[in-house]
Amino acid sequence: MDRNQMEALAQTLSPHIDLVPFFLDKQTGKKTTRTKWKNRSLFGKTPKERFLRAMHEMDTNARLGALFGWGAVIPEGITVLDFDRHVGMPDGFKTWDKMRTMSGGALPTISELQEHFPSVTTPSDGLHIYASHDGHLPLLPGTGIDVLNGGAHLIMLPCNVGYRGVNETTIDDLFDPKPLPEEVAETIIGWANQQSTRATVASQKRNQERIDPGRAREILTYVQGYDDRDTWLKIGMGLHDEFGNDLGFEVWDEWSRQSDKHDSMDSVRVWNSFGKEGITFASVMKLAIEGGYRPRFDRYCPSTEGADARLTQQEPSAETRPIVILRPGETREVLKETEAAMIQNEALEQIFQREDQVVRIINCDNGLMPRPGVQLPQHCAMLTQVQSHYLAALFEEATVFVKLLKKGATSVPCPSALPITYLQSAGQWLIPRIRAIIHAPTLRPDATVIQTPGLDTSTGIYYDPAGIDFPEVPDSPTLEDAREAIHTLLKPVRLF
Repeated sequence: MDRNQMEALAQTLSPHIDLVPFFLDKQTGKKTTRTKWKNRSLFGKTPKERFLRAMHEMDTNARLGALFGWGAVIPEGITVLDFDRHVGMPDGFKTWDKMRTMSGGALPTISELQEHFPSVTTPSDGLHIYASHDGHLPLLPGTGIDVLNGGAHLIMLPCNVGYRGVNETTIDDLFDPKPLPEEVAETIIGWANQQSTRATVASQKRNQERIDPGRAREILTYVQGYDDRDTWLKIGMGLHDEFGNDLGFEVWDEWSRQSDKHDSMDSVRVWNSFGKEGITFASVMKLAIEGGYRPRFDRYCPSTEGADARLTQQEPSAETRPIVILRPGETREVLKETEAAMIQNEALEQIFQREDQVVRIINCDNGLMPRPGVQLPQHCAMLTQVQSHYLAALFEEATVFVKLLKKGATSVPCPSALPITYLQSAGQWLIPRIRAIIHAPTLRPDATVIQTPGLDTSTGIYYDPAGIDFPEVPDSPTLEDAREAIHTLLKPVRLF
């Protein structure tokens, strides 16, 4: 097909089909695909504008090579099932047979699909089935079946070499198909969930959050930097590294559209420039956590229903404890965040600083002699020094330590060096100070009475009545209260 014929085709095809030119790369001999998004010529206001831009780029950029043919942006509401059959790759036709078996035969055969839906055969003996469907269906990576959703993918048309409509299918037929049967959509969703479970068991054993495009969209709702170009670029690089071109660009562009500065042409140009910059999805996760995101670590439990026991997915649980990201070279900052989380957790056992030691309060249940000549009554409080292993357990109760990996985030135990470093940081602690423990009310320097059990922060004295019910002293005693107190004090010696 020469240039004039291609231009005529661009002008005469149905107006609701958004055409996109494909190219044959001179260096590799391969055509650019929907997952590459290589050329600015993929975008334009009209098919003719895109075609003329394609011709210009082909003339000025030798690497683009020859125009290969035309594809279409799949409209919203249309889903295409792309069955592949490549040597050394998963066979989509065999995968469909397995899905039919899983559904108990509820799925139609591929031949039945071809009879009821517009379809196109491909040069590699593959098949495209067109159906209408509201909403996005999950992708089926590694199965030989690509689920191409409307508004997000490109598809080759039967006007190209090697692409043929089945049962006299025309281009207009492709974009006005019958609805996809519910059992087909449900089976695709079920199969995707099953494959996702199997593929991520190893990562779940590491308590690592599983990232998919849906989760990535949720994570990005906590990142508000779409107006800041540095943040915008970092998010794009992280998504590019995690998902590759097709899925990553869709998520990035959707997030970017929140900005008034959004420019589709600039987004495509920048996206195509991304390579191996060393920015991974870990950078995206860090920005989201700083914005308030709480990772969800999927949990799996064995299913004992039936003889074929297998792992089943439980509902992911959102972590409510504060998140502390372990960052190399920032031990002091990590300790400050951990200490703050520990102080704010009112349900956690309280620890204190006493001179150059970290201490906690324990109960003396059997009567104890901390030093010769001193006998403590039962059930009274006393201080003991906190050791590093005990402190590590408190740290883990107060916070979740998260390590950022290339694929996202994973929760990890408290690093052994962290509590040791904390215990050696006397003078920098923010935990409450404690001077002594008393077991009866006493006076403060301002002559007020310490009589409420617990730590008196103004003096650093911890009051523990040890089970004794002492009468309460009024904050402003009257003259009558003073006379009654004198009478009580003198009562033991009034007969002398």
